[in-house]
Amino acid sequence: MAWIVLVGLYTFFERVWRGLGGRFAGQNLESHWEQLEAARRLQGLAWVVTAVLFLIWMRRVYGNAVATGFVHIRLSPRWVVGTFFVPGVNVLWPFLVIREIWSASGPEADSAIQRRSTPAWLAWWWGLFVLATVLDPGLWRLVEDTSTRFSLGLPSLLLVVAQLLEIAAAVLGVVVVRRISQRQEESWASAEAA
Repeated sequence: MAWIVLVGLYTFFERVWRGLGGRFAGQNLESHWEQLEAARRLQGLAWVVTAVLFLIWMRRVYGNAVATGFVHIRLSPRWVVGTFFVPGVNVLWPFLVIREIWSASGPEADSAIQRRSTPAWLAWWWGLFVLATVLDPGLWRLVEDTSTRFSLGLPSLLLVVAQLLEIAAAVLGVVVVRRISQRQEESWASAEAA
């Protein structure tokens, strides 16, 4: 959905630019802006559905990691999900839990070396996710203000950057889910074979 919003922003900016040249009427811009706002509502709905599915997955994989006995962060499954909703705590603790799940999820989970290493893409995912989550709503409020909507200034440019960050975080989020799920499947397969 971020890609659709990004394309919509590009089209809107193009129309603003052409409007400055006298080739588009303001009414066309308002109509396109309404379409862009509808796309943003769909993006928000998709974000909520994805977040719920991610939290269900996270609760499940945390339970699997606890079952192996190699988890050092002892939280109830409710608190694993709850760390996302406590202000201040939600900046770091979800990442620590995901990192712990990563460490406890492979066949080499009991290795001290594995405990100390965190893949760089895991840290990048969390950093991009936090940055996009903070920037996107705030910048949208700046851009949706009628007085700044038709300017092609810094808030508009930053909104495009926020959408690109959201896309990058989503791609890395898919990598996180796939890699951790794969590691847990490999771990369970090796445990069954033994």
